[in-house]
Amino acid sequence: MCSGSLVNKMDEIKLRIVSAKIDSCVAIVTETWLDNNIPDAAVELAGRSLLRADRTAASEKHRGGGLALYIHKAWCTATNIIRNILFS
Repeated sequence: MCSGSLVNKMDEIKLRIVSAKIDSCVAIVTETWLDNNIPDAAVELAGRSLLRADRTAASEKHRGGGLALYIHKAWCTATNIIRNILFS
């Protein structure tokens, strides 16, 4: 596992949300380093919906990349992906 991965930072993120009472409607994390081998359960946050745009083989990236979008369920409960576009 890469040291820059979002997976390695989940404990710190959860602690910051609880201790600082961070209650944002939307949180966007870039450079997640996530790929299809990492399940949603590894990067979920309680009370938030998770939408992911992982790096893929088509991106030809071996490190970095990826996006995670956390939407607070008290703010929005109906999320739908309308279109998924791979940016090169």
